[in-house]
Amino acid sequence: MIVVLHLGAHKTGTSLIQKYMRDRPKIMRRNRIAMLSRSSGDKLIGWGQDKILSPGLPVLQKNIRRAALLLRTRYVLSHENALGRPFAQSGKELYPDASARARQIADGLPGKRKIAVYYIRDQVSFLESYYLQTIQQGKHHLFDEWVNPKLDGSLSWRPLYEGLCAALGKENVLLKDFGSQIRQGQARFLCDFFSAFMPVDTQKFGEFEYPARRNLSIGDVGLELALKINPYLKSWEAQRSTRNFLQQIFSNADFPRPVLLSDDQKQMLTSKYEAENQDLIQESERTFIAPHRAG
Repeated sequence: MIVVLHLGAHKTGTSLIQKYMRDRPKIMRRNRIAMLSRSSGDKLIGWGQDKILSPGLPVLQKNIRRAALLLRTRYVLSHENALGRPFAQSGKELYPDASARARQIADGLPGKRKIAVYYIRDQVSFLESYYLQTIQQGKHHLFDEWVNPKLDGSLSWRPLYEGLCAALGKENVLLKDFGSQIRQGQARFLCDFFSAFMPVDTQKFGEFEYPARRNLSIGDVGLELALKINPYLKSWEAQRSTRNFLQQIFSNADFPRPVLLSDDQKQMLTSKYEAENQDLIQESERTFIAPHRAG
């Protein structure tokens, strides 16, 4: 049994992969893949809290062992919240709780081998996309107030990568660039994910056809409306309904994307992190050993 940990980052197509696996059960069975559903992940893992230790961990162990008995040779645990939030009070780096959380998951789950397939994206698009997600979840902070403290800290992906490597071994951690993959199209992105840990046979998978425009973000008008409406939303149900409404009517598919970071801020982030991001991707590609290519 190979356990594939697909744990982030946020805003890197995690929902697309989760929904594709959920909506294609025959394809998953045909390729001997079992998965943890998103709803189960929410209950067992949450936002990287201690739920996964008790009672979540025994349930996950049982699910994986059951999948092995059913001859599902790959178990995909896809949940972007498992390593905590990217900006937590416990540290001044991206996902400061990632190393400890990855260690708990790696030590606690059964499986012949556990690997992590983790997508990162450039710091400019990550900051802007994650901010919009907080607004869609009901927050109403202005972008400058939210982002300025983060620009003073570290936005490097290296500590997260090294934390995953410490927990799983460098040969078991593969970083991928979300931006370059998704620009090739949704089908190519899905194929790339599964190719990381298994040989992809199009006769068994098909052509990765799947409805587009999943989990859209809000456009500039949607952001303006959300900032005015969100202070009055007092329940999770009201926040969810408003989010769905804004995504359907005022998404970035129909309205311009909000202008958030300034040109100077974008240039600063790019010059500081672009080369490092490329080096991390290349380093992980050199040291990762895909399960179907091992030995």
